Amino acid sequence: MTLLTTSLVALWLALPGIFIALRHRHDIAYVTACAAASIVSMLLLAAIIAMLIPGGIGAWFPLLATAFVIAVVIYRGKGQKIMLPHWEWQAFLPAICAISLSAYVFHIGFAPQDDGSLAVHSWYNADWFKHLGHVNAVTNLGLPAKDIFGGGNDLNYYWLFYMLPGTVAAIDGDPFAALYWSNTIVTAIFWTLLYGLVRKSGASPWRAGILGSLAIILFAFSGTLKWFTTGVSMAKYIAVIQPDGPILISMGLYIPQHTLMASVLMAWAIICYLPGRQSYSAAHILALSALAAAGALSTLFGALCLIIYGILQLLSLRRDSWQKTVAETALVGIASIAIIFWLSILDPGFGGNSIASPVFVEPASEDPYWYRFIDSFVRIVTIFGPALILGIAMINRWAKSTKSVLDDRLLIFAIILTIIGLLACILPEAFMDNLRLGREIRLRATFLPAIGATIALGWMVGNNNDAQIKPATAASFILICTLCALPSAYMRAMWHGGKGPIWLTHIAADDMAVLEHLSKVSAKDAMIWQYPEPPELAGGGDDTWVPIIAGRTIPASLRTTDYTNAVDKIAAAQRFFDGENQSIPVNIDWIYLSRHLHAHSFEALQTRLANDDQWRENYCLKDACLFARASVKVTQ
Repeated sequence: MTLLTTSLVALWLALPGIFIALRHRHDIAYVTACAAASIVSMLLLAAIIAMLIPGGIGAWFPLLATAFVIAVVIYRGKGQKIMLPHWEWQAFLPAICAISLSAYVFHIGFAPQDDGSLAVHSWYNADWFKHLGHVNAVTNLGLPAKDIFGGGNDLNYYWLFYMLPGTVAAIDGDPFAALYWSNTIVTAIFWTLLYGLVRKSGASPWRAGILGSLAIILFAFSGTLKWFTTGVSMAKYIAVIQPDGPILISMGLYIPQHTLMASVLMAWAIICYLPGRQSYSAAHILALSALAAAGALSTLFGALCLIIYGILQLLSLRRDSWQKTVAETALVGIASIAIIFWLSILDPGFGGNSIASPVFVEPASEDPYWYRFIDSFVRIVTIFGPALILGIAMINRWAKSTKSVLDDRLLIFAIILTIIGLLACILPEAFMDNLRLGREIRLRATFLPAIGATIALGWMVGNNNDAQIKPATAASFILICTLCALPSAYMRAMWHGGKGPIWLTHIAADDMAVLEHLSKVSAKDAMIWQYPEPPELAGGGDDTWVPIIAGRTIPASLRTTDYTNAVDKIAAAQRFFDGENQSIPVNIDWIYLSRHLHAHSFEALQTRLANDDQWRENYCLKDACLFARASVKVTQ
């Protein structure tokens, strides 16, 4: 049922772009690009308006905002015929393969158990847990997004994507499934757009479909190399070492924002850049508005995409139209900055609070910069493997066979993606003192050279006389790269199903039952106190489960975006759940006790609350218990 709801919501948000695309006959990639730009633009429109509404508005609001735009698009296009796109079923082959792999990995990585407990493996117990909490926030607390991990204050984080599953969950009531299927739709969009770019390089539908499907695992080598050199079995290897995953699919398994941002960049290229037209059609405006939302979709990666946009605009300057190009670029840049502050993604008076949490703090490296540079360079070469080297070689060959490189916009697009991507993969970790921030930039930037290299490989296998590469030779190159990547890709997939104890969070059956009960009987804006367990990324903790599983707000945690102001609240919770004589804040409506999280004080706190007239036992099992403040109304 949630699949149907998610599909209908996404289709509704995409309708303005689809209607615009169908006014002329285009290929399926162009229609998909317009749909992607429309989804992001409609979410952005709803978010901007929501900031103007006192007290906020429900998660359903994007549907209403989109209805207005649909009406305008239909009115302005009345009398025009609908022209169906050029149909190539191979366009969906990469998406089908990617979705199938993602489904299997999710099945083993986020696994409900027969006894009612939940086993969650990295990175589902890191990023996916965070996403679930923020989707719950949009669903239950409405728009603008609130910090469910930090007392329901403004969420200083890129929250635009969460509006899609949040809207679905507000209708369907299942945030878990809403997040999964929203991620699936983003995956389908990404791979369909990449197929379109490979087709434009000259590859036939079949070759583009097969190459796109292989690109899912093609950029992965370090796991293969380490496994081969250690000489241990794959089962033993993944029990103690985290394999680096295939670049183009790993982030898409549990961080859909970055996949969607890459899709927006590709959509802009397909709609605006590659055709080279300066006329501002409705599709053009949709693509630019989606690009301007970069900071609200994925702040760090969005900045990289905007840099690429600016460079490509600079390279496309022409004497007769440079004023228009400069004006457009400046407008997109100014709008992207304004959106970040308008939506409170960043707060100018916030300082470094968003990255002050121990989740983001790592010891500074004592290695010299030259050593870190070499280390970063070697790391990137081994992570990507031979496929990247082959892609760069094909870019070079492509450029040599082209009379005017600047006039071949697809080639320029591949070149700039590869260069900027590699620089962003290497330099931040080599020269930034904040190693965690440098790593975050690198993880996102890996998308870019992988996309650029895939386009170049499409040129290699394409029906292009300038390539001068025999089909059998091209196929052999691809086969070698695939064989090099396959062990790494396999181990990464199976690593998500590891039985632990490392990289595994296990939420016991009693905890799951109590948390699910809490979500049914408490008000959506209720404030819950629980043990301030750190997340997996901060010392291997099990995380704060109330926002994630029950979808209710907690006063503070290490996941809050205002950590500095949360320190005292976290310390107070720590004292209470350690059994000290800590008073309970007056804004707390419920208290959740878990033997797993604080076994040393579980029974003593249970007894203390049972003997306190201000609290009443609501639902208790052997290893988890729920108390409600006596004055709180309990929903039946």
